[in-house]
Amino acid sequence: MFDKGRVSWWCGMLVMVPLLGGCASFKATRRLDVSPFAQNTVGLIGEVQRANKPLEWVYLKKYESLPSVLDARSTYAPARELMRGIAVYSTQIVSIYESPLPESRKSKELARYLDETIRERLKANPRSDAFLTQAELDKAVQGARSAPTFMAALGAAQPVVSAALAYGNQIYDDMDQAIGKADQELIARIEAEFARAKDERERLEATQPRSSGGLVWAQPETLPSLLRTKRRSNVKAGTIRLGS
Repeated sequence: MFDKGRVSWWCGMLVMVPLLGGCASFKATRRLDVSPFAQNTVGLIGEVQRANKPLEWVYLKKYESLPSVLDARSTYAPARELMRGIAVYSTQIVSIYESPLPESRKSKELARYLDETIRERLKANPRSDAFLTQAELDKAVQGARSAPTFMAALGAAQPVVSAALAYGNQIYDDMDQAIGKADQELIARIEAEFARAKDERERLEATQPRSSGGLVWAQPETLPSLLRTKRRSNVKAGTIRLGS
């Protein structure tokens, strides 16, 4: 499962890309190397695919339908969609940047992606207005479309990335709370179910050092006395039988 730090790191990288491009623009012949960013994007897509595999319950299978467990599992869906969206957005950035298109056309392609794909995601998410309104997205789209360079377009799109970071922090906080609640209920139910078995085990462990089937097991420091006793009694090696 994904962690909150992963979302923060990835969104931070998206914010840093236009800043790095600004540093590179001092030399006209220098290009920003996005290959490490592209490789990490592929890794992120792999993580999304692995996280989509259903969890197999084995020893705790009878608890998988508890309301708190179902609620915790439902909080994962927004996180999965967010990470998938970040992976797609990152792929688009790399594809547009590496394309032979002129800078102005690259800016327009980024604006088109924001206007079509991101807008549809916002409309489908009832919580989106708390992080990025349609008016704020309009401003980002217009800024990206009119940007003279692709790096400037990425800078104009930064509010979208910042909104994704804030949204990610919120949904991962929700996940932490739901998982904590489910964890407490699971522990309470397991403790209650196996309370008698635990008490019986503790009782047996407490009595075992004194006797076990009528035998006392010799400790290393008592071996000399036991060996002397063995000569005078018919006792098996290493043990002495208690009197009945």
